[in-house]
Amino acid sequence: MTTIDRTLRWRSHADDFDTDEKRILLALSHKKWKWRTLDNLQAITRLEPDALEKKLAGLLRKRLVKGSIYKPHSTAARPIFGLVERDHR
Repeated sequence: MTTIDRTLRWRSHADDFDTDEKRILLALSHKKWKWRTLDNLQAITRLEPDALEKKLAGLLRKRLVKGSIYKPHSTAARPIFGLVERDHR
């Protein structure tokens, strides 16, 4: 069962987001996982790659989502994404 952090601020104005944006925000709201790879976000949200990238770019511009790079020792670097508001917790 997925455990969502229901205390996140974005949830208090969830009606401001369309369905695809909510899928992304919910995927990034899991209590255990603060970061998600692009592949993982696509699997969770079930959005087409182009739609995911477009919606993710909008959430990045709105400064709700941030990006970083995950560099595991044995594989190539991959972009990861998380909620900006989770930095302050």
